[in-house]
Amino acid sequence: TITLLENSPHREEIESAVARAAKHYNVPSWLMMALIAHESLFDPNAEGWSDNEIGLMQLHPDNVEKFGMTNPWDIGENTMGGARLLRELWDRFDGDLQKVIAAYNMWPRDVDRNIAAGRKGYSNQSYVDKIMENVDEFRY
Repeated sequence: TITLLENSPHREEIESAVARAAKHYNVPSWLMMALIAHESLFDPNAEGWSDNEIGLMQLHPDNVEKFGMTNPWDIGENTMGGARLLRELWDRFDGDLQKVIAAYNMWPRDVDRNIAAGRKGYSNQSYVDKIMENVDEFRY
């Protein structure tokens, strides 16, 4: 996955935007990079196949609207939106990395339902596992 970033023509812009957004919202830049690697393969023009997710961090249109974003395809704006969402999830789930990742992919209410039902794991556990592998690569 790091090779994907190294080969991206947007590498410097992505790294810079992620660093700014992570600092602004006080979220781990390695988590943002791990998500971007999986969600968009570092392609700022990536489009989601299920819910019309947008850009590097594959932001759902509801979050784009909620955050008042005007150009979610822009690398800087997209990473700021993704970092803001991660901050909300981080606070909601007390920094529990697996829950944050699960909620980033699902909806927070679905993670809450799993917790309330006493389920171990998530319906998207393979997604969580993949992001955790990416985290190991980007955490430095």
